[in-house]
Amino acid sequence: MKQTHTDPAKTHQEETIKETFESIVIAFILAFVFRAYVVEAFVIPTGSMAPTLLGAHYRVQCEQCGYQFTINYDPNSKNNWQGGAVCPMCHYNIDMSKNARALPGDRILVQKYIYSISKPKRWDVVVFKAPHIPDTNFIKRLVGLPDESIRLLDGNVYTRAEGDTHWNIARKSDKPKVQRAVWQPIYHSQYVPRDGGGLKGPGERSPANRWSTPWIVQSGNWDVDGRRSYLFKGGADGRISFDFQSGGYFTLPAVYPYNQYERAAFSDDIEDIRLAVALQPQTHSGSISFSTQTRLTGETQTVTARIDLDGTIRLTADDPRTGQPTELMTRKFAPLKTGLATPIEFWAVDQELSVWINGRRVLRYLYADNLDTQQLINRPPPRRVPRIGIEMTGGPATLYRVELDRDLYYASSNSRNQARGGLIRDARGNVMADRVVPLTLFDNEYFCIGDNNPLSDDGRYWSPGSTKNNSEHVNPNALWVRQRYFGKPVDDNTRDGIVPGKLMMGRAFFVYFPAPFAWSQTGMQAIPNFDDMRFIH
Repeated sequence: MKQTHTDPAKTHQEETIKETFESIVIAFILAFVFRAYVVEAFVIPTGSMAPTLLGAHYRVQCEQCGYQFTINYDPNSKNNWQGGAVCPMCHYNIDMSKNARALPGDRILVQKYIYSISKPKRWDVVVFKAPHIPDTNFIKRLVGLPDESIRLLDGNVYTRAEGDTHWNIARKSDKPKVQRAVWQPIYHSQYVPRDGGGLKGPGERSPANRWSTPWIVQSGNWDVDGRRSYLFKGGADGRISFDFQSGGYFTLPAVYPYNQYERAAFSDDIEDIRLAVALQPQTHSGSISFSTQTRLTGETQTVTARIDLDGTIRLTADDPRTGQPTELMTRKFAPLKTGLATPIEFWAVDQELSVWINGRRVLRYLYADNLDTQQLINRPPPRRVPRIGIEMTGGPATLYRVELDRDLYYASSNSRNQARGGLIRDARGNVMADRVVPLTLFDNEYFCIGDNNPLSDDGRYWSPGSTKNNSEHVNPNALWVRQRYFGKPVDDNTRDGIVPGKLMMGRAFFVYFPAPFAWSQTGMQAIPNFDDMRFIH
């Protein structure tokens, strides 16, 4: 009988190949399951969530002050300027033809079906099937929840629970990480142009774009002009104030630098701000005060947070008629150390005043809550820009990283339409009484808006839907959504702009691959941009 001898090495090789093949198959199966049910990657196509999330864009660095920012890019648009851009910090005219390269949008990870086990939360960044074009994925910020009514007024979101008669502002500061993520810079002191703001050469600056330090000395012995850090020399009390007009910090490129190539016709009021410094005192005595203007009791008032170096915070508001200060709140904290730069922030945002020291909120004061409809409508408009100041007393001190930021602004209208839930003011600043219908959400319904207020295609302005006269222009799938999820006939547009819960795909939580860097000016864009990898808030 002939015996067959098996080669052990060959058998082992065959088993290894088989195991490897099985592992690859299993890995593919797990990957598809993971993608389908756990996490999926998406690419941000547009700038509707800028600057939180970037669509296709240009990455720009000002050659004068060093400020880095991004500008929208649309390959299908004829509005992309190939000539230049304006730095929002120092107003330098940047020649984009030297290094402009269009970059892809952020690649993000989305937790799919997370809302099958937990409820969506206000301010989540969500991905959903757009009800008016349900074959398209949208990504926006969730601002309206089920069983509540929504108002948009002066850039803020007001909500009223079902069965309630009073309105409350929706505060992003309830989730400080969200609020920090959406602050948008007005001016940071570390960005000072090399040319001092003057005319250095043909085409490099225009007279309208001449720059000067926007912080103006009003009293005391300060050294601020052309400096990245501001020196208070002590002696008499000293005050500096921010000048929006002379520095051009209320022009369109400064308000929405990302949208320079679209030139959206928006110029929002600025009321909600963050004022921050890193304070390095040279003595134990003295104080630093931050002041701004806000509608504390309806009328605009000056509010001041005075931080004594020995460990006391006093929050006061000036009477709008007499100018006399009234104390609102007092708090104690650990005294500041001399010779050490301590980060201090003052927030006036979403009807909240707060003071932060070393990244911790040590004082919080809420106001203008529980407004009935008439009180909300009767609120006077904010000032175009507030009067903002920093005051020092006591010995010498240095202010590093002096930063002024503004909050997101949710407009009540665009150039063509009133926003759903939006309250519009007339030329005198009064809310137009014939346009006061709120947006009401029912069970499992949501309302979403993009962070890029002027250029966001969101629920405020989606097509009003079909009627008997224009049904042929409406996506037929949208009519199916209307019937399937809202139980409405095809000619009923009362639920347009609202996202049914069934169309929610998940929550965006991480930017895993921002636009990469290039090997050289004309080389392949292949160097990972680790610095911009981030959690989404």
